[in-house]
Formats: sequence, structure tokens, C-alpha cells
Amino acid sequence: MDEKQITQNYSKVLAEVNTSWPVLMDTNAVLCCPPIAFGDLIIITWEIILRGQPSCTKAYRKETNQTKETNCTDERITWVSRPDQNSDLQIRPVAITHDGYYRCIMVTPDGNFHRGYHLQVLVTPEVTLFQSRNRTAVCKAVARKPAAQISWIPEGSILATKQEYWSNGTVTVKNTCHWEGHKSTVTCHVSHLTDNKSLSMKLNTGLRTSGSPALSLLIILYVKLSFCAHSGHHRICLLPEDKSCQKSSLKKKEGSSFASPPCLLDCNTGEMSDGPAVNLGHG
Repeated sequence: MDEKQITQNYSKVLAEVNTSWPVLMDTNAVLCCPPIAFGDLIIITWEIILRGQPSCTKAYRKETNQTKETNCTDERITWVSRPDQNSDLQIRPVAITHDGYYRCIMVTPDGNFHRGYHLQVLVTPEVTLFQSRNRTAVCKAVARKPAAQISWIPEGSILATKQEYWSNGTVTVKNTCHWEGHKSTVTCHVSHLTDNKSLSMKLNTGLRTSGSPALSLLIILYVKLSFCAHSGHHRICLLPEDKSCQKSSLKKKEGSSFASPPCLLDCNTGEMSDGPAVNLGHG
């Protein structure tokens, strides 16, 4: 007669307890069976149901003093000691993949005693805070489980709140907030089941083009290449030095306060010429 047949023969459930148990990742967890005297036991069975994996079964049969495992591949989930001495199960250490349901079934001549655990693995938040543009800040709680809650001190105008869900069950929360007026320092407060965190920063009142280096480069090039001045009836554009520009016949004399002229383009005719010398003196 195998373990399943014995369990079915004593299918009367005398006591069943299910507990929701949050456990912090990277800690050790011990799951206990019902407090039944060892002398009354026939079989002890742990059923482990994890997300995306086949059900694992760890069983101990007192009559033969033998253990049996089915579909159990995670070496971090083991008996605390020999099952004939201690029927508890341990997880060392807890990982995000251990989120699931664990149940101890103790078969006795009087019936079955069950104790189940809905294990919820908690992942503490990693918080970042930065300014994205003028008087606007972004607070991010990265890959946490469950999702963190973000609030601001002082309160501002929430521009966007985004949640990104990952395959391992964690969630990244990103909150963007803007302030009017003269608020100089803002604080991002992150609330989570594991702990609470706060980060503060001073708002930069100047314009920023964060996250767009290409845009900044285009602005620089635009200013450099397209700066124009008006001279009489002709619009003159200042261009960077180019081989197509004629060299000025004006030579810089020793001790002179005149620098070599820039290359000018008549924007009306499209003709290039040497511009006038630039006086670097003080008047």
C-alpha cells in the first residue's frame, strides 16, 4: 500500500488551517506541520505548489522509515532535519521563485491533519529620485513585490503614474510630479510592506533637457551655424571656418588687437566672403 492509498483510506480531515505568510526575500523560513504526536503518525507529506512549476511532493513513511520525493528540484527547500525527528520544512534562503502554496498533511489512524501556507515573498524597494525638467521630479521604485505606493511632500501636480509588471511577479512604479511657485525642496515617500523610504532633492529652477543629448547637440549646432546678423540691406550669416572660405588678406600684426575675420555668407546672394576684422580690444 503506497502513500496515496493510505492518505485516501484516512481521508477524513480533522483539522485544516491555512495561513497567509509574507516572507522577506533572502531570509530563512521554517514551515511547521500540525502539532501531532509522532507515535500516532503513519505518513507525513509536504505538497509544494509554485508558480509555473509542477507540484512537488516530499513524503515520509514511518513504517519503513523512508522518504520519497516527486518533482522536487529546488535544493533550498528541505526537511529541517530527519523527518522522523522533525516534520517541519525549511527554505534557505527564500527567493522570489518560492512564492506559492505549501501544505503539510499528517496521516494518523484518526484521520488527516492539514496545515497550509500561502507564502508571499516580499522584495524591498530600491528607490531613485531625479529631476526630469523644470520643477518636475520623477520617483521610481524598481522591481518590487508587491507594488510600492509613492507620495510627495509637499503635494504637487501628478503628471503620470506608470506600473511595469515583470515576469517574476515584481512591479516597477514610476511617478512624475510637478510643482508651481517657489518650492525649493521636495521629498518622495515610498510605502511598502517591508519598510518605508524617503528621498529628498532640491528643484533646479533652470530649464533642463534631461534624457535628450541629441536635442542639446542640435541646439548647439543651430546656434553655431544659423546665427545671422543684418548688415545694410543684406542678411549676413556667420559660418564656422571652412576650406571654401577665402583667407583674409588682412594679416595679424604683432601686438595687434585684431583677430582673423570669420567667414561670412550673404544669405541673399549665397556668396561667401571674408568678414571684417574683429577688434578684441576694450574700445
